[in-house]
Amino acid sequence: MKQLSILFVALVMAGCGILDTLNPVPSTCERYVAEACDTCNVSDYYEDTVCSCVADGEVKNASDYYSDKEEAEIDCEDTRIKVATNYGDSEYKNDCARRLKLLKEFEDEACEYLGLEESSSSYDYGDYYDYYDYYYR
Repeated sequence: MKQLSILFVALVMAGCGILDTLNPVPSTCERYVAEACDTCNVSDYYEDTVCSCVADGEVKNASDYYSDKEEAEIDCEDTRIKVATNYGDSEYKNDCARRLKLLKEFEDEACEYLGLEESSSSYDYGDYYDYYDYYYR
């Protein structure tokens, strides 16, 4: 009987979404960043500061980019928050979904089109990322 009540509590918790918080589903924008990092030849800076941060929760080679460890941790947390949230604007989420679809469908060709390639001069992803800093702060 005790085992049955434990099973019942677990099912109720799962139904309420409590268990989902332990293993949250990545947002559309998190999936977009992960796809961009896996598919495109992004710069070392982007790979170390954004890809690593979103995937692993920390900056790789932090001493190359930041004056101290705390600055790197703050910037990484800020990056994770920016990518994980939608800033209350569906346009941001929709833009990530559109870009993700392009990357999955066209792969390398989409990388260049979206300006995600390190050598791409037509579009700088850093500028795209700064767009969110400007509009969503």
